[in-house]
Amino acid sequence: PNAVLAAALVQRPRPERPACCDSTCLVTTDLEAFMDTDWNICVEAAGQPWIRENAHRVLAAGRDLLVTSVGAFTDDALHADLAALAARSGARLLIAAGAM
Repeated sequence: PNAVLAAALVQRPRPERPACCDSTCLVTTDLEAFMDTDWNICVEAAGQPWIRENAHRVLAAGRDLLVTSVGAFTDDALHADLAALAARSGARLLIAAGAM
């Protein structure tokens, strides 16, 4: 109920601000700027390649990650690696079930 969208990491710059992002929300293509923003949970909606390339960074920072591209976890080794990293860092690896 008290959630605020602090940052949106987008794949391509856009001339317009996404409707979900008010003026206080950072909209960026820069992973460093995204990670430097104050947020508690990352909701992934970017596809399986993003999970393979960036999930480690989010979890290693001790931040929770909600994965919607659950097909990435057909790779058992990736799932085991991310789950172990989450446990070590105190983060939660959350896996969405059902259609999004």
